[in-house]
Amino acid sequence: MPKPGPISPNASLRTGARLDDVLGLGHWLITRERLSEPQLAGFALTLRGWLDRAGAEALLVRPDRYVFGTGPRDSLLSAWTSATRRG
Repeated sequence: MPKPGPISPNASLRTGARLDDVLGLGHWLITRERLSEPQLAGFALTLRGWLDRAGAEALLVRPDRYVFGTGPRDSLLSAWTSATRRG
């Protein structure tokens, strides 16, 4: 299972919108492919930089906004499913 990481990136737009506000409650799976989606477009530069520094394809953020892990999308989803099943 991935080691918990730092607090997740919480970018803000000039409009005052924050990533937390846009993505809402729960866990988030942010992949490079999703950065082109309209809801993430304004945050894409910040998130792409974060993924680049982590050398990762995807980022999974826990509901408490700490990074669950980075890496391949499918590996993160599998680890998240296992971790949440165990409670």
